[in-house]
Amino acid sequence: GALFEHGESSASGIVSWYHLNSGLTTHPVGEKTPNHLGLYDMSGNVWELVFDWDPDYEGEFRVIRGGSYDYGSHFLRVGDAFRASPNFVSEGLGFRMVRTL
Repeated sequence: GALFEHGESSASGIVSWYHLNSGLTTHPVGEKTPNHLGLYDMSGNVWELVFDWDPDYEGEFRVIRGGSYDYGSHFLRVGDAFRASPNFVSEGLGFRMVRTL
């Protein structure tokens, strides 16, 4: 997040996808530079629809985290959370699959 706040999108483009470098499409994991743990930043690939209810609108809105390739780079911050109806549909919305050890 800090890189985008300081306007360093070229440095951020090395490690993540977002509106200006995505070609307005999703991308597979592994096409950008990983961090020192070998993890890839996919926060700008698709919004992540999570099962948490928005505490201010319990039972009405679910939480969406991260960013999406079809929105500006400021939406890449993983800590950002937005609200959406559980039936919200968008090509930039999905589920993040993870492998646990």
